[in-house]
Amino acid sequence: MTLRKTKQVFILIQHNGEIDFEKVKKDKIDFAIIRMFDCWYMNYQNNTVSQLDAKFERNIRACEEVNLPYGIYVYSRATNEEMAKQEA
Repeated sequence: MTLRKTKQVFILIQHNGEIDFEKVKKDKIDFAIIRMFDCWYMNYQNNTVSQLDAKFERNIRACEEVNLPYGIYVYSRATNEEMAKQEA
């Protein structure tokens, strides 16, 4: 039986407050997942998004500064196929 190492992942959203990214890296976090936006702000009538996560760009820059790999996600709020298409 082979054991696989569990990865430590850190999810970043605007509500996390101020993050010490040097400490995150020293705590052996392997990967960050950064929210781009929450579709709570989606205006489905005219197919626009009203705002990015307030710390989206800052979190990307900070991860890059400490060489912490990251991915980006969008939090979907779709409740039907048409809304999902608009979000996509």
